[in-house]
Amino acid sequence: MVGPIVNERKSGEHYHASETIAPIVGEDDAVEGFVAIQTDITELIHTKERLETFEEIVLRLDDPIMLQQCDGTFEVVNDAVAEYAGISKSELVGSNEFDFMDEPTAQKIQQKKTRVVEEERAITYELSPTFPTKGQRSFVTTRYPHYNEEGEVDGTVAICRDVTDQAEREHQLRVLDRILRHNLYNKMNLILGHAELLEDRTTGQEKRSVQTIQNTGNELVDLADKERRIVDLLTDDSVPRRLGVRPILEEVVSGLREEHPDHSISVDCPEAYDVYAIPELSDAIAELLTNAIVHGGEDPDVSVTVKRDGEQVVVTVTDTGPGIPEMEQQAARGTTDITPLFHGSGLGLQFVYHVAKRSGGSLRFESAEADGSGDERTTEREAAGAVVALQLPTPESARDAAASSRSSDAEVSPPDAT
Repeated sequence: MVGPIVNERKSGEHYHASETIAPIVGEDDAVEGFVAIQTDITELIHTKERLETFEEIVLRLDDPIMLQQCDGTFEVVNDAVAEYAGISKSELVGSNEFDFMDEPTAQKIQQKKTRVVEEERAITYELSPTFPTKGQRSFVTTRYPHYNEEGEVDGTVAICRDVTDQAEREHQLRVLDRILRHNLYNKMNLILGHAELLEDRTTGQEKRSVQTIQNTGNELVDLADKERRIVDLLTDDSVPRRLGVRPILEEVVSGLREEHPDHSISVDCPEAYDVYAIPELSDAIAELLTNAIVHGGEDPDVSVTVKRDGEQVVVTVTDTGPGIPEMEQQAARGTTDITPLFHGSGLGLQFVYHVAKRSGGSLRFESAEADGSGDERTTEREAAGAVVALQLPTPESARDAAASSRSSDAEVSPPDAT
């Protein structure tokens, strides 16, 4: 006889055991006694209870969660998947998205599943499928590779979050943003056009006032352009990739030297470093160098150095100007709310900050007099120059991080519940 029982140790502690009892038979086939063998299965029972609890939570979550085999067929789905699909869970098992979703979106999802299986890493993406009963909905989905007991990928696990309302609000904000920028550009072109006419017809203080209007108008147009770049960066789906720093620097610096022939820009990039970053990295480096030239004083010396620092490549831009004010640094990092006493713009640096963040890196501000320790510190405006360090991961470190994530997922994924 075999069966799980609850037993008690001498200490009074209870434990779960699997017990096998077999008779001891004598020569005349008479039962002379019994022998019992117990195996402590407490941990197994607790693990099963945790898995059951985990499965119960997963099945009742409002977010669709599913386990699919490598060919895309559903193996496990929760109640939310069935609700969106308009099909019972029992009918969904063995089917796939093509049975209830518009075909173009189902094709895209199939491509995502194939990518996760082939690359063995989690990916996050946004799609807007159309369902028979719920119409079009927008989802942000994170899909993970699922591993069997042998450590081989046997499917994918997807966790989907319905962001339809959020996506609609973001769409409305983007439309409003485009309308405002369109009107700003039109109005500023009108202002600048009239200012140009006045400049030719004025002298002395009046002419200088007109020139101030022109300079301020051009700054506003430039500010609107930087705002557009940030909005585009935050709302697009750029993904990091392997990029060579040296060719980016050569192209950016060449263009800036033509645009600012009277300014000195030195480059120190001793090796052909590669980084793992989004394509907007080129614009970010151009922004840093342009900022150093424009705001670096009357005759700034601007230098850019590139070096390897552990698992990162650091692109450092240094100038001999007055330094970057603390308020602008905080505005760039978004660490302070806008108040009547806080009015830093820092949109160009904000763009660089978001490029670094989307690339898995960081942006650091220092002083030209920094001690080289790498510690972040800020100085007053009278400091001799500014140092802005753009820290980016190497392709190798990004790959190691992805492998570590895959290993972690394989260890914690409950094999039956997911």
